[in-house]
Amino acid sequence: MALNLAVAIITSLVVAPIDKKIGRKNTMILGAIMYIVGKIWFTINPYSMGAIYINAVSVGIAATVTFIMFNTNRNNLVDIIEWREGSRLDSMVSTVDNLASKLATAAATWLMALWLSNSGFNAELAQQSESVKNTINALLGWVPLILGVVMLLIVMKLEVERDYNEMLAEKNAAKS
Repeated sequence: MALNLAVAIITSLVVAPIDKKIGRKNTMILGAIMYIVGKIWFTINPYSMGAIYINAVSVGIAATVTFIMFNTNRNNLVDIIEWREGSRLDSMVSTVDNLASKLATAAATWLMALWLSNSGFNAELAQQSESVKNTINALLGWVPLILGVVMLLIVMKLEVERDYNEMLAEKNAAKS
């Protein structure tokens, strides 16, 4: 966790310059690819210390990139909606974002607890069964890896940056 936190702090300092240099979409794609690559060794050998450290680094990078880019995109979406529709929807977009985040966290927590329960998890036991260990490894490795691939596919289709640049160009043309 200490390594993950250190990487997240360092990443938070370099995300904006990377975004400026290669663009938002490419920054998000890079973060998703780093996350996926970092998960591969962990899914193959979740008991390897090297895999655990690489996983911590990749999650620290990807989570930070995702958090910063998501908030930047949300703000850009508000600007785009105002440009297209003439309405400023800051509070509505933030409210929907917060609600979706809370619902997703609740659903993920419930699903994880259900999956662990169905595999036989018992907090009283000093040693868990193989099915519980496999479930934990899946929850920490395979499931996030699959979701990382889904995230990459979504980001590749995302066009917020293009729309935002189009809006800025139109606004600048109107000033001229």
